[in-house]
Amino acid sequence: MQPLFTVIMPVYNGMPLLREALSSLEAQEPFDGAFEVIAADDGSTDGSREVLESASGALPLRVIDGAKRGNWVASTNKALKEASGEFILFLHQDDRYHPSRLRRIAETIRANPDVDFIVNDTAFVAADGKALGLWKPTFHPGRCPPGDILPSLMVQDTIAVPGVAFRRTASVVGGGLDEEFRYTADWEFWLRLAAAGGAFRIAEVLSQFRVHRASQTVSFAARQAEMRRNLERVMERYMPALLAVLPPRRRQRFVRVVELGVETDLFLGACGTRSPKPWRPFLKALLRCPPSDWIRYIRLSDVVPRSMARVRAGFLSRKTK
Repeated sequence: MQPLFTVIMPVYNGMPLLREALSSLEAQEPFDGAFEVIAADDGSTDGSREVLESASGALPLRVIDGAKRGNWVASTNKALKEASGEFILFLHQDDRYHPSRLRRIAETIRANPDVDFIVNDTAFVAADGKALGLWKPTFHPGRCPPGDILPSLMVQDTIAVPGVAFRRTASVVGGGLDEEFRYTADWEFWLRLAAAGGAFRIAEVLSQFRVHRASQTVSFAARQAEMRRNLERVMERYMPALLAVLPPRRRQRFVRVVELGVETDLFLGACGTRSPKPWRPFLKALLRCPPSDWIRYIRLSDVVPRSMARVRAGFLSRKTK
């Protein structure tokens, strides 16, 4: 029987948090359907592969070799080609699912059989599991057409990787994740899916995103030049789709707010690393916007909760040293 879900896990030296991610899959509540797990190990040397293989006794899990390119996007695409589930879900080695996640997504699919892209709210947690805040999409719950999603999603990626489910056929047609974008591949993919048919938001916290210093998000932020190229390329690629759903009088305003979002991401990302802080482009983008645009950016980006989660994570990590 075809599984309803394929959970894809790109893994590289995921110890010790990998066991918690796998445990969250073992704890899933029963639902109408089945699921499989495909873990793409990219050459781990810390025992992660052995942990994955031993977990296959408790989970419908298959371990494959990753792309061996040091690129989670390429390993994810390799696993995607092996998937047989009707819907694809992502779970990175340091994140977790709530026990009701698969059940609630299955219920949503049964009630909305034509939906292709589903997102849910996500909690920020520290390395030790302490709550740090919420990561919520800034578009309304329920079914959302592209015009309701693109304005907020272009300003900021407010969709967490462990908080999505999408129809496998939609990803196959789109060619999977774009391997050109190591830092923004998920954002580009969400925009592609949203532009094609909108999304359905489940306004419940069904997943957890781990904030810690060893995460890929932190390591990518240290590569400022690559991060800027990724952000600007995605912005250029989807700006026409955004402008197409906006009335003419609002278009220039949103261009300014999207540009402010890019510069704010670069600045805040650098603040968590030893990289030079890009003060000048950030201030230039900020001053190009009237105060009403600052308010719009804060509302659409949900920047305060996201930033505070990282501040709390930094405080907690210093406190335990």
